[in-house]
Amino acid sequence: MAAWVAGCSAPPPAETRPGTLLLGTAHVTVNDTDTGITDQVTCTVVGPVTTIVTGNGQSGMTALVSTTAQSVRIRNLGGFTGDYTAGFGRAPTVTRTGRSYTISGTADGFFTSQPAIRTSGTFIIDVAC
Repeated sequence: MAAWVAGCSAPPPAETRPGTLLLGTAHVTVNDTDTGITDQVTCTVVGPVTTIVTGNGQSGMTALVSTTAQSVRIRNLGGFTGDYTAGFGRAPTVTRTGRSYTISGTADGFFTSQPAIRTSGTFIIDVAC
């Protein structure tokens, strides 16, 4: 009877290590403001470039990465909107482990509460494609 019960039991749920994201989720921090975890994530690979999109047209981010960041666009996250484009400013750091990316750097833009004042903002993007 014990063998039958063991054979019919469901497997334990997959465990994730602390500090890791589930596939299809992202965690973004802008100017030290935690914007939370989202499951609105799309990753598209074309050749060596991965396009990562989170959120919607009102709030989120888009990044084009390979071994380096080609561009990062932040839309109203943590009260900040801005972007980085390769060749303009210091390149963000991109770290890839399997299907997960960490992109960190600085974007030029503005705080949504003061759109007429240009400033820069720091960001850390963790995403599991």
